[in-house]
Amino acid sequence: MNASRASLFRTLDPAASRGAMIGKLLPELSVVLLCAWFLFAPDGYRRPDPGALMLAVMADGATLMLSASLVDVASRLRRPPRWWLGILICAGILIMYPDVIVLLKEAWTLGLWVFAPFAWSILERMRELWTLPNATTIEKIRRRTLTFDRLYTAIVIIGVGFVGIILIAIFRHDGFTFDLVPKLAPWILVAFYAIAAFNVWRVYTLAFAKMQRSLWPHIDQGQNNYLNPL
Repeated sequence: MNASRASLFRTLDPAASRGAMIGKLLPELSVVLLCAWFLFAPDGYRRPDPGALMLAVMADGATLMLSASLVDVASRLRRPPRWWLGILICAGILIMYPDVIVLLKEAWTLGLWVFAPFAWSILERMRELWTLPNATTIEKIRRRTLTFDRLYTAIVIIGVGFVGIILIAIFRHDGFTFDLVPKLAPWILVAFYAIAAFNVWRVYTLAFAKMQRSLWPHIDQGQNNYLNPL
């Protein structure tokens, strides 16, 4: 990026920085690398525990709608809420998604090493209520885009997965059997997190700053730009 383009980028978004992009990109890339190691690690090398990997993914999936709700509220607030009101909002959203509470209880029974990262992830999402209202407009749109696009990506991959199951059932001699799930799941995870990582890079480009579009515009219908105050 030359000096004039960089200057335009700063004008469009004074808070833009390489560090902000890396902070969002690393979690997605880490799961891509973890799944890739699970698939391609040479014989004799230790692979990640598939049960722990799936639990982490289930936790992430369980919070997709929760994250979308929190970011939607936080990005449309004109100012951070009072602490007690923020707690009430968070409690109300948690009640709307009881699966998250069930998964928190399950994580607690598996030990602190499982519960702590999951609980911390949820707390970080709730913190958006106090940090996002003061962010720049473009940063709010970025956060909405990243959060909503992860949800849309999951929907698209689930849809493609159902089509794949039908095709396997039709063309495979034994049809679709559940023993295929452990073999296919890591590939599905790689696809999901690779798309999420690409999207992080995309929303921090100058092109996105000038035209803020969802990765799945036909599903989003402009929701990533919807900042009408509550």
